[in-house]
Amino acid sequence: MLNNPTYAFKATCRVIEKDHRDVVSYECALHIEILENINKVHYIKEKNSNMNDAQASFYVYQIEINDVKVTTGKKAQKAADFIRRLYYRYDWIIAKAQKSGFITSTENIEELKNNWRELKQVILSSYCGAKVENYLEHLNKPFMQNTLLEVPFSQYLYFGLLFPPIPVAHNSIWQGARNIQLSDFEKESFEEIITYLNTTKDGRRRYKISANILPDSPIYVESFTGTIMRSPGALLVDQAEAEIIYYRNDQRIEWDFDLEMNTLNLC
Repeated sequence: MLNNPTYAFKATCRVIEKDHRDVVSYECALHIEILENINKVHYIKEKNSNMNDAQASFYVYQIEINDVKVTTGKKAQKAADFIRRLYYRYDWIIAKAQKSGFITSTENIEELKNNWRELKQVILSSYCGAKVENYLEHLNKPFMQNTLLEVPFSQYLYFGLLFPPIPVAHNSIWQGARNIQLSDFEKESFEEIITYLNTTKDGRRRYKISANILPDSPIYVESFTGTIMRSPGALLVDQAEAEIIYYRNDQRIEWDFDLEMNTLNLC
């Protein structure tokens, strides 16, 4: 795995209702810089040896977002530019991740808050109206409530597939679960299940993604499938993809996500 990899990320959402079909596609590059790599060990007297402590060992990552493209139908082209600008609100986020697989903190919250305030002002200089202001207020909550762990790192449209909670080391029957969302535009949450499947000939580990709906959810899920590939000893993924189809009232919502490391980038 590359020390500071770049990923190509793509996502497509299709909302189908009777004879009407809306399609929005997203594309961007995510450059990851590893700022710290801390290994903690503890001594096991009975074995007269040291063992890595995954709970106390961690990486610190900085995520740079580049080349965001949002494509919609002709009638919604102005909305596409609005969404594209908003995608940059998590640019340069710095996250601390345990080697047990969990993001534990956002290290530059104040910097992100300042950047978000500036970005909002730029957006409001181009867009106006109650709907715009209400939506920006909705996006404002993670910054004001310091919940920057829960939103971008648990949403597939941002960094959810980049940081699945898979420990660096685990056994052959490992399985993990967490609550995730697909995007900012939906209220639905899912219990994501990640299950270790096998190890390929080149040593990479393959995982299956599935999900359960949460209690009292008003939606019906037709399918929720995906795969993750990861190199041995790595916390970041090599590749991840997911396809979700669910129904909400009279709408059929389809999401496709694809995240892949650019192996030609040797930075």
